[in-house]
Amino acid sequence: MGRGQGGQGRRWMQEPINDRPSPPPSVSPPGSPGTGELEGLRQQADALERELTSLRSRMAELDAQPSGQIAIIDEALCTLCGVCVSVCPTGAITMEDAVRVDPPKCTGCAICVRECPSEAIHLGPVAS
Repeated sequence: MGRGQGGQGRRWMQEPINDRPSPPPSVSPPGSPGTGELEGLRQQADALERELTSLRSRMAELDAQPSGQIAIIDEALCTLCGVCVSVCPTGAITMEDAVRVDPPKCTGCAICVRECPSEAIHLGPVAS
């Protein structure tokens, strides 16, 4: 039988053509045992990433909520360096001749407490 007359002559049309190079030995080819595990690990990583994003968002919400406490400046320790003014996210701390805290603006986030180089700030209850 010649080409095109059935049988063996048509086999060349049924075989797939693979123009792609073989994957490197460290990469599992599709359908191999390591492929399912790799996909499972990718799905776990994606789920963990979504959970981490959610946790960070919730932490930011909690940081922004008023704590019932405000920044209290110890004027004896304060050097008027201005770090607290620059790090306060709500603009509650101002400085002219002394450092002042505006209680309604202060959320009690404690960023100023952490950043004060002279440890002149602590959180305390809002005075009534």
